[in-house]
Amino acid sequence: MKGTWVQTERQAHEKWATLIRNSPKAAQLLHLLVANMDKSGAVVISQSVLAEMMGAHRNTIGRAVKVLTKNNWIEVVRIGGKQGGVKVYMINRRVAWADKRDKQCRAVFDAR
Repeated sequence: MKGTWVQTERQAHEKWATLIRNSPKAAQLLHLLVANMDKSGAVVISQSVLAEMMGAHRNTIGRAVKVLTKNNWIEVVRIGGKQGGVKVYMINRRVAWADKRDKQCRAVFDAR
């Protein structure tokens, strides 16, 4: 269950502004993921559903995910097999979090 608030680290927030300029769809996807992440910073969702939520093509989502993973905004983990599995999008906890800062040691993904 997602909470009612999220926080962003100031430096990451400023870099997010650059992401908006350089890769608007990736920035839009990051915003959507952060808005829907749980306290561990995870969102379990298919690219098809993300595409529907963003009003974009699934290929656009794939390209945006590549930008976000390449630049350490998110990490993608597959649960289950290629057929019938689902992806988990983990937000870098140095970018955004939705729990008390002292509990961030339990977050799954931490990169600079």
